[in-house]
Amino acid sequence: MNEIITKLNEIEEKASAILADARERKDVMMAQLQIDEKEIDAKFDRMLQEKRMYLARKLRAEAEERIAIERAQSNKAIEERNIHFQTEKERLAEEIFIRVIQF
Repeated sequence: MNEIITKLNEIEEKASAILADARERKDVMMAQLQIDEKEIDAKFDRMLQEKRMYLARKLRAEAEERIAIERAQSNKAIEERNIHFQTEKERLAEEIFIRVIQF
C-alpha cells in the first residue's frame, strides 16, 4: 500500500512539475506574443504612414500638373485675347466713335 501511495505521490509531483512547466512556457509565449503584437502594430503604423506620404506626394504632383496645364491654357487664352485686341483695336475704336457720334 505504501508503494502505491509513494508512486501516486511521485506521479502527482511529476504532474505538478509538468503543469508548472506548461504555465511557465505559456507565460513566456504570452510575453512573446505581446512583443510580436507591438512589433506588428509598429510595422503597420510605419507602412500606413509611408502609404499616406506616398499618396500625399502623388496627389500633390497631380495637382501641380493640373495647375500647370490650367496656367498654360489661361496664359494662351490671355495671349489670344491680346492678339485679337491688337488686331481689332482700330476697328473697334472706329466703331465706338461712330456710335458715340450717332447719339
